[in-house]
Amino acid sequence: MLPHPEVAYQVIFDHVHAPVFFEKLAAYGYYPQHAGEAQELLYLAGQLRSAQEQEMVKAAAFSGSLPYDEPDAMMKQAAYTLAHEPAIYNSVLSLKALEAASVQAGLLS
Repeated sequence: MLPHPEVAYQVIFDHVHAPVFFEKLAAYGYYPQHAGEAQELLYLAGQLRSAQEQEMVKAAAFSGSLPYDEPDAMMKQAAYTLAHEPAIYNSVLSLKALEAASVQAGLLS
């Protein structure tokens, strides 16, 4: 049975996104000093990502092309390594099933 999409998102965030983010920070020599600082950094990163995505959509609308953000090598390696973890694999399937249902609903309306 696949996890609920909210649980699936949290699994992927906790086991893929957050570790890759903190590995990137460590590569620049920065390590959060406590859990509160780590949470704040994750929040700020999310805000920056959202702003970046909005700019990509605006640019795509202006140019007529679709925005696509190529995953970096660290994210690709994490995805490859964790694809063999059942919790990660099932979480991705759960989110993809939700995405497919959303697309299908949009096509039927």
